[in-house]
Amino acid sequence: MSANDASALRYPARELMALYLHRTIVRLGLGVTGTFTVVFFYQFFGESVLGALLSYIAIFTGTALLTPWGASFLNHVGIRGTMLRAIPLLALAACTLALASVYDPANPQAFLIVLISIVGTFLYRALYWVPYSVGISETLTPGSEGRQVATLTNLADILVAAMPLIGGLVLSTESFQMLFLIGGALFALSAVPLFFIPNRYECFSWDTRETFRQLLNPDMRPMVYATVGDGIQFGVLAVVWPLLIFLLLGGDYETVGAVTTLTLIATLLLRSLVGRYMDRLRGSPAILYWGVFFSATGWLFKAFVVTPFQVIVVDTYHGLGQAVYRTSVDVFTYEQAADNGSYIDEYTALKEVALNVGRAAGLLVVALCVALFGVAAGFTVGILFAATATIAATLLSQQQLLAKASKR
Repeated sequence: MSANDASALRYPARELMALYLHRTIVRLGLGVTGTFTVVFFYQFFGESVLGALLSYIAIFTGTALLTPWGASFLNHVGIRGTMLRAIPLLALAACTLALASVYDPANPQAFLIVLISIVGTFLYRALYWVPYSVGISETLTPGSEGRQVATLTNLADILVAAMPLIGGLVLSTESFQMLFLIGGALFALSAVPLFFIPNRYECFSWDTRETFRQLLNPDMRPMVYATVGDGIQFGVLAVVWPLLIFLLLGGDYETVGAVTTLTLIATLLLRSLVGRYMDRLRGSPAILYWGVFFSATGWLFKAFVVTPFQVIVVDTYHGLGQAVYRTSVDVFTYEQAADNGSYIDEYTALKEVALNVGRAAGLLVVALCVALFGVAAGFTVGILFAATATIAATLLSQQQLLAKASKR
């Protein structure tokens, strides 16, 4: 056992808290900018839904292709070293959007700057998510993953919940430039807690070709399909739904931020209960089935919202399903990663590739429908696609759990 490994075993709680503090600061930045970054792309490309969709398709496709390359850094610079290389790219992506916002969108320089931001974003994602997920899965306490995930996420959400509203207020009183500069500063600040975690090295043994070969491995098929389905609904939730809210609310930044904040507060109140029951009902499919019921029906209701009040009610209802579903999937992911032992980083990279393939594929379907049939039809198809993907991902995840139980 190396000195780094021994240090990690002595101080797992300190490492877990440092990772969650880091992630909380990142989420503060994403809370301010996230929803409005989608809106920025929409407005930058001349109020084009297709422009926004294609921007995120590029981000998710680039992430899927480069994640094996990013994971290979674990061999040479370790978990902390890889994450410290990723964070400046996220800050750069935000600051370049701040610069692009002061240009006329017709200016070729503005397009080049936005392109740099898109590249910086998928390079950050390719470098960041595998080491972060591996670090978290190795520091959670076996048997209490649900309680720990829920408790730590709730603590973060207390701070994060108000950030979308703050973002809307910044846009109403200042500009996109100020919004993205605030986000960039928070992203840069998030690097500080990373210096308080041990720099463990992992042996990532796959190259890009092997990673994609494993993506097609029949033994991996249930996990890959489930993760692709999870990615489909995430892509729609992160891109299509904010655009739909923005258009329904007539482009009012403050109202968009307020609606998002109210949903986060409702989710916050529910997630602690989910965490307790996840540990109490370990091995029972009940918690996952309730999650998929609320999440899938929440998606269906979203296809019919037409007023701001309906947006708030339906988004809060959907938040209930997502609180159950998301916590269930997160705990399942960390358990499965830990179960893979020496292949924890390869397994995590494979899931990250599959997740981004799903995100890109889901948005590509929406983009094709928007191009062929219009925005309303495209958004409706996207929401129904996400509902179907939620059910499929849950059933496949349950299949994996049953297969795992049968081997014990």
